[in-house]
Amino acid sequence: EADAAADGGKARLERLAAQMGGTIAVEHERGRERLVVTVTAPRAGGEADAPGAGIGPLAVLLAEDNATNQMVIAAMLKRAGHRVTIVANGREAVEAVRDGNFDVILMDVEMPVMDGREAVRAIRELDGPAADVPVVALTAHAMEGDRERYLDLGMSDYLAKPIEPKALAAVLARASATQG
Repeated sequence: EADAAADGGKARLERLAAQMGGTIAVEHERGRERLVVTVTAPRAGGEADAPGAGIGPLAVLLAEDNATNQMVIAAMLKRAGHRVTIVANGREAVEAVRDGNFDVILMDVEMPVMDGREAVRAIRELDGPAADVPVVALTAHAMEGDRERYLDLGMSDYLAKPIEPKALAAVLARASATQG
């Protein structure tokens, strides 16, 4: 059963990497295995569809509990020249926003400890400019009406998983425009 679960996880990672124009491989060395994910994205100032290319570097808070999603999304953002801070749950996101200065927050909706819905409510109740930082809902739920529900909760935008570079670029451009 463990081998079947591992194969299923590897297949999901392969599909995710392929959607981003990348590859995944397992390297074996001296009795150890290493998973290598390669994703190619243009650097800032490159193609217009790079995640956030042409909008200048942003300070991005990524609130995501899945380690693979953290790695993939952060790599896309860093390749485009953005600064990324990663937290694993909503409570950490609220603390980071309270203590930091972010241009945009990418917020997973389903997380342990405090989910994205609760976290965005707490962020909107903060004093000062932190309460107005654009928050983009990240979710695998892409059904009709979901976008409106997330906007009604105080989110600024919505992005369906798996994250596509063009869609990420578009939400970063919209978030940047609201900050300017």
